[in-house]
Amino acid sequence: MGRKIALAVLLICLVLQGAEFRENRRVTVAAAGTPIQISASRLMVRSLMIQMRSAWTGTVWILSAAPGVTPAVANGTDEVGHLNSDDAVYSDCICGTPGKRIDLQELWIDASVNGTAVSITYLKE
Repeated sequence: MGRKIALAVLLICLVLQGAEFRENRRVTVAAAGTPIQISASRLMVRSLMIQMRSAWTGTVWILSAAPGVTPAVANGTDEVGHLNSDDAVYSDCICGTPGKRIDLQELWIDASVNGTAVSITYLKE
């Protein structure tokens, strides 16, 4: 009986809060100066964390562009943020804004050093 109640409470919480799922991915910039799109298709998330992988040097840029457009570091308006040291973190969250989401298809990663990798963690519904 106790197990059934616990499952019922869990289901109610998921329905009331919205079932969020955490996912991780790794993006590697093979050639510095050639941005890599985080998601090739529309992927709406509630929160986002991008972390430079340990032992990497140089700079990582987080860029934004409309679908179908490749952003460039040289175009200052495309930069959303950047990371400069090991374990540096960029995060964005719109959890408190009903109906608003971050589209990972519009975000790109570029780096100053070939082979630089970042870890990306996000919550999606």
